[in-house]
Amino acid sequence: MTFHVGLTDSHEFSPVNMNYPAAHIHMLPVELLQHIFLLVVNDVPDCPSVFSYGDTTISPNVGSPPLVFTRVCHFWRVISLSTTAIWSRMQVSLPGRVEPLKPFLPSFLQSWLARSGNQPLTLRIVSGELPVRTTRRCMRQPCQEPSQADSQLLEILLSESKRWEAVALAFSDDLNRNFD
Repeated sequence: MTFHVGLTDSHEFSPVNMNYPAAHIHMLPVELLQHIFLLVVNDVPDCPSVFSYGDTTISPNVGSPPLVFTRVCHFWRVISLSTTAIWSRMQVSLPGRVEPLKPFLPSFLQSWLARSGNQPLTLRIVSGELPVRTTRRCMRQPCQEPSQADSQLLEILLSESKRWEAVALAFSDDLNRNFD
C-alpha cells in the first residue's frame, strides 16, 4: 500500500528549524507510519468514536485515533488525512437530543466519511433509544421516532449505506445486534 502525501524525501533537517536534525519518527517511511496508524485504529475496541459527549456538550473526539494523529505535527496530519483506511471504522453515538445539532457536527461526520474515500465502512451506532418499528399489538408503548439530532446523523450514515461492510447497533440495555 503506497500513498503519495506530498512530502519531500529529505529528512535530514527538522521541518521546524533547519539547524537541528529531524526527529527519528520523521525518518520512518510514510508507508510504515500509515501501517502503524492503521494498527492503532484497528486496536480501538468498538471502533473509534467520532464524537465526545460532555454533560451538555457534543464535540469532535480529538483525543482518540485517528483524529489525534492530525494534532501531533504537520507531517502526521498530512499522512493521516491521506490514509483513507484509518477513517473507515467509526462509532457514532446518537445524542437523543430534541433540538437539531449545530451545523458543525453533521459536517464533521460528513468530513470523516469523506476522508474514508471509497473504503468499505465498519460502523458502530450507539443509542439508548434507537427506534424499532413494530406493531402496537406487540409493544404496549407507541413507537418512538428518532430525535431531530439523531435523524440528522442517521441520514448522513444512511447516505453511505452502499459502502457498509459491517454495522453494529448497540443499545443502552446492552442488547447488541450485528447486521453484516
